[in-house]
Amino acid sequence: MNERHRKMPSEIDEDDVTQSVINEIYKEKMESDIDNEYTTCCSTRKTDKRLLLFSAQLAISLIILMFSSTMIAMKSENPMHVSLIASVLSFWLGKDPPQS
Repeated sequence: MNERHRKMPSEIDEDDVTQSVINEIYKEKMESDIDNEYTTCCSTRKTDKRLLLFSAQLAISLIILMFSSTMIAMKSENPMHVSLIASVLSFWLGKDPPQS
């Protein structure tokens, strides 16, 4: 056997350790991607779950704000429209920042 290819049991091979760390990071990223990616019915591309959720929340909030503002501008006597605006604002302003 070649002396160059022999390894002592007490030696730590930095390349093996580095490769195992890279493999572990890659494995964790792939698991994270599986949990956070959706395929849509309209496309073959994948979309991020967090982006889809944020877009849906934003769209519904904007629709509610536009509806309530229009009804208030039309001099609606129903106080529900002001509470809808307050509810949407409290939803967005009361959110905790994302934890990393």
